[in-house]
Order: sequence, then structure tokens, then C-alpha cells
Amino acid sequence: MTILDQSPASNAIGLALLKEQASTATGNSKSLHGLSKLMLDIAEARQKILTNQAQIDTFHERMFRELKPIGDQYLATRIETLQVLAGYLTTTWIKKREAKRLHQVLCEMADDLEDEFGVDLDLERTTLLGQPLLSDEDRKAFEQMEEFFHAEFEDLFTQGNGPQSKPNERSEWGDEEEPRQHRKKGAHAKGPLKPKGEEALSGDIRALYLLLARALHPDKESDEARKQEKTTWMQKVTVAYGARNLADLLDIMARNPLDAVGPYLSQAPLKTVQGFAKRLRRELTVLRKQANSVWDSVPYDFQHVIGPEGVNEKALKGLISEERSRVKFAKKQLEAHRIRSNVERFLPMLGKRDWRGLI
Repeated sequence: MTILDQSPASNAIGLALLKEQASTATGNSKSLHGLSKLMLDIAEARQKILTNQAQIDTFHERMFRELKPIGDQYLATRIETLQVLAGYLTTTWIKKREAKRLHQVLCEMADDLEDEFGVDLDLERTTLLGQPLLSDEDRKAFEQMEEFFHAEFEDLFTQGNGPQSKPNERSEWGDEEEPRQHRKKGAHAKGPLKPKGEEALSGDIRALYLLLARALHPDKESDEARKQEKTTWMQKVTVAYGARNLADLLDIMARNPLDAVGPYLSQAPLKTVQGFAKRLRRELTVLRKQANSVWDSVPYDFQHVIGPEGVNEKALKGLISEERSRVKFAKKQLEAHRIRSNVERFLPMLGKRDWRGLI
């Protein structure tokens, strides 16, 4: 006897059950298809991060190879300029006030060179400019003071308007770690309340662990190579579950092809599968942000040369040409400063104009 041969009431119940099963199967199919696309998108985002970082590393190596020799020439020329001008400080024809200004300018010039090139000009400071060398204790105290002021400066941007206000601490999924706890009037706290969603999170971790354990357990494999591969994955699953790290478990699921975990996902409740998809979408958002933030490591002066579309060769040639022109101009200034009459001409302008346009 078929369902349709039964009573109308039984037929209605049977049809409802069939419709519910069909709806569930359709929902599972759509959810699995969505998970499959999410896994592909996550793999693409990870590959994009690696590709972008490799592109930036290659660009840095190329800049070091092509620009460093030019930068070394410029640095050597500027240090020699500092040495030549410092030699005038001990001459008798230079006025005392002008010598004082020139000394101050050369100290600032040494500061600029150290900041730009990271060189140590202590020898030039002590022998040519007569500056006392900092002791190890003084240098350490100075570095600690710099760190203190740097931390205070950052607090101005992280504390907000209020003196004691702090930004909400968030988890890696963007949820508040300690949401507000709503209590009924007259209720007394009997102990620390669990953060909202903690039980659901624990359930997701256990459900995903069981699913991955069934899908990746090596004992179910007869092929030795596949068995060894699954043993490695199972070790990662065990570590992630021991640390209660849902992000790592989702990462393991996303890194495995859907044909490995798909049959077990199809047996999972629709709500559980949808929960996995929701968390994977959040992970995908984070990965895409990371892929774009890779370019933040590019110095500002080079951002017009390298980008997601690759190296702008025209801009790169222009940058190299500018650096060579800077070296050429620095050498021209050095030769000019060797002549006393030229120095006598610009010394009175040191207090009136920016020295960087004169030296």
C-alpha cells in the first residue's frame, strides 16, 4: 500500500513529510554548493595574499639592486659635503654668529642623513662638530623616553574623546568578548555569566570536529599515500580541537576538497551547515582585507610605482632618473662649497632661508 492509498489524513501527513524531506534535501544541496564556492573563494584569497606578498618582495629586491648604488653615491656625497663645510668652522675669516648658525645647520644635516639612511655619524659629530658622544646609559635613557612619548602619542588616537575610554575588544569574528549582561530586576548574580553565544560556539566546535574526524580519519583509507596525508590532517584537527579553535577547524575544512568532507556535510543538519557557511564568509572577509592590506607595507614614495596591477615601469624609470638627478645636484653643490667665495655668499642667508635649499 502506497501513501496515496491511505486515508486522507494519512495522505496529508505523508505528503507533508515528503515535501519536508524534499525541502531539506534542496536546502542541503544549496548550502553545500554555497560552501563549495566559499572554499574556492577562500583558497583564491589565500593565493592572492601570497601572490601580492611575493610581488612586493620581488619589487623590494629590485629596488635594493637598482636604487641602493645610487643612494650610496648620494650619501657619500652628502657626508663629504658635511665634512667640507665643517672645515670652515675653524677658519678665522668666518664670523662668530655665522659659524654658530653653520654649526647648527650641520648638526641638523647629520640628523637628516641618519634618519633617511640609518647611518651612524657619531664620528663626524665628535671630530668635526665637537658634539659629546652619548654614553650607553644616556642612550638607553633617551630610547626609553622616545618609547614613552611614542606610546603616549598612540593613546591619543586609541582612547577616543574620553580620558579613560577604550575601544571595545573584539574577537577574531568581530563579536564582543564581553557583551553586556542583562539581568531581571531583583535577580542576584550567582556567579560569572557566560558570554553570549559561548554555548553555540562550543557546539559548533564539537560538531565541526566530529565531521572532520569522520571525513579525515586515516583508518578508513586503504591507499598508503592517502592514509599518510589524512594522518597529517587529523593531527591538525586534534590540535585545533584541543585548543577550542574554531577558526583553525574551519581553515582545515576550507583547505580540503569538498569531495573529502562533502558526504559528511550532507549528513549534517541544515542549520549546522549554514552556521559553518556564515563563519566561513567572515573568514573570507578577513582574508580579502589582508590581501588588500599587504600593499600598506609599500613606502609612500613607491606607492605610485607598485600596486595590485604590478610594477609601473614608466614610473619606476622616472623614480630612478630623479635619484640620479639628486646625486648629480649633490655633487655639483659639493664642488661649489669647496670654493670660499661661494660659502661667503650663502652664509648670511642661513638664518633667513631653509638651509636645505642652500647646502
